[in-house]
Amino acid sequence: MLAAHDFGLGAVWTGIYPMKDRVDGFRKAFGLPDHVFPLGLVPIGYPAQKPALQDRYTEDKVYHNRYGQKKE
Repeated sequence: MLAAHDFGLGAVWTGIYPMKDRVDGFRKAFGLPDHVFPLGLVPIGYPAQKPALQDRYTEDKVYHNRYGQKKE
């Protein structure tokens, strides 16, 4: 997805499993046998919009070496 972005494309992870209607539709569209479980799909294309960049970094969500341990 990052490589697609570098080429000016948009990409988004789309979950399929465990939603039965999505699994069945994906199996039908791609001819998958019943023992294959599609987990997700990444559609790639040229975005119609370019949203503003957001800085979502939050220091209080960063831990070091183990969960809950702050850097000293």
